[in-house]
Amino acid sequence: MRFEVKDRDLCARLGKVKIGSKSMETPAIFPVIKKRGEELKKMGFQGVIMNAYFLLKEGFKGDVHRFFDGIVMTDSGAYQLMLYGGLEVSNREIIDYQVKIESDIGIILDVPSYGEYEEVKKGVVETFRRAREWKELSPPGNWAGPIQGATYPDLLRKSAKFMRSLDFDMYAVGSVVPYLINYDFLSVIKQGMTVLPLLPRNKPVHCFGAGLPMIMPFLVAIGYDTFDSASYALYAREGRYMTRYGTRKISELKELPCNCPICSSHDVSEMDEEAIAEHNLWVLSQTMKEIRQAIREGRLFELMCQYAMSHPKLLEAFKFMVRRGKYFWKDDPVRKRKAIFYLGFRRPEVERAKRRAKERLGRMSPALSMVYPFNAEGTRFEFEEKELSDYELIRDISLYQFGVNIFPKNVKIEKGGTGRIRRIYFKGELLATLRNDGFFSLKMGGARLFHEKVKGYRVVVERDVKEVIKKGGNVFAKFVRDVKGEILPREEVLVVDEKDELLAVGTSLLNSREMKEFDYGLAVKVRDSSSPSSASRKPGGHSKT
Repeated sequence: MRFEVKDRDLCARLGKVKIGSKSMETPAIFPVIKKRGEELKKMGFQGVIMNAYFLLKEGFKGDVHRFFDGIVMTDSGAYQLMLYGGLEVSNREIIDYQVKIESDIGIILDVPSYGEYEEVKKGVVETFRRAREWKELSPPGNWAGPIQGATYPDLLRKSAKFMRSLDFDMYAVGSVVPYLINYDFLSVIKQGMTVLPLLPRNKPVHCFGAGLPMIMPFLVAIGYDTFDSASYALYAREGRYMTRYGTRKISELKELPCNCPICSSHDVSEMDEEAIAEHNLWVLSQTMKEIRQAIREGRLFELMCQYAMSHPKLLEAFKFMVRRGKYFWKDDPVRKRKAIFYLGFRRPEVERAKRRAKERLGRMSPALSMVYPFNAEGTRFEFEEKELSDYELIRDISLYQFGVNIFPKNVKIEKGGTGRIRRIYFKGELLATLRNDGFFSLKMGGARLFHEKVKGYRVVVERDVKEVIKKGGNVFAKFVRDVKGEILPREEVLVVDEKDELLAVGTSLLNSREMKEFDYGLAVKVRDSSSPSSASRKPGGHSKT
């Protein structure tokens, strides 16, 4: 399994999971299927999950991909263990069976638990034992390490740390269904925010049984990458019609508030269980697409604001996330593609920006009114009432962005037709361009000044790729040897070798921790280098492999 991050917002990752020739864009949901699911690809699903225990009991033999030709994840039947008691299969047997049916992602026979502390603790301890057994067996394929502990923080932390030590290919957090059934969204969010920071950043993280659209943007925002659920079919059995903001009894509807292929071709009276189930699948697919697009645009917070108003308990969970805004500080990009909208909630990036302004400038300089997120629509900041010269403006922006002023006093400042500062030159050399979001994009001249004045903001690459980077090749995570200082996504960073020779300057796609942990994907998109080559700038000019 290969996992790489393509884009991000808050702690959400727009990523790609690749297993052999099959791939999946994340965030994504695996619908639970019991029979062939070829129609699911037309809806946008790239993966499904099947119950290996049920397949075993039915005597299925062969390749599980006869049901679906994308990524197939298999569950061990552990949830049925929690609901109905003991299963007639051992951990070793279900592991071996998942290998035989060629599952793309298997799961050990863990012990989901929900209820009193001591009962949950027993389940966690037994799951540890079975995880050790999996490690000893060392079965081929990709495996998800299940994390249990209900909502008890100490058990969740122990489980996360133990499963991490066994180096699974993926991690999966369980026991959320009982809380979601009762709309206890706060407990599910607290559970995730306890576990997710303790897991490796270079592995996708799955949330078992989270198939309610209204909670998905929030789970993605705290860091979950994939989900699975049979909710579409279970709700349909009860005559419950999914919407983005909850479910409705089909018997209470006069019209179908949806334009999916099913609702466009049916009247309310024609919506039987099969039709409702198919509609529900379309809603799940639409929700994932909406979330992924929000991540691309840097609008996930705004999307959560919309969803939060759909239920009081969801609003309660959202307010908890907002109060714990520091949770997002190291993952949320330092700048985004569009100015944010202020919708009445305290935003993590705004609070982080205020802290940075206080630490680096000690004041709210008028220059910050040009810089993201202080240029947001609808927000009010108390800037100093002081006229600044053009040089003082670029000085203060530099202090805010880099922690130091990198510009000599005798620079040449070029403005655009509107009077806005555009480019900074020194002795005829272009140092930097001021972006529309108020941040500087550095050229090598500016990078050299930056390199002289700070010790951080450095991505150290291996010697083998030094010449490729000097010619303009991008930096892939595989070749990052070290990182100096704390780097956020979309920061200006210096690419250096082990002797601190400046090779290039560019934009970080990962944070400091991720650059050290990831083995696949882009870490720094290089803008300028010490000896650029036009050939190296062509797409594919520097392949990771």
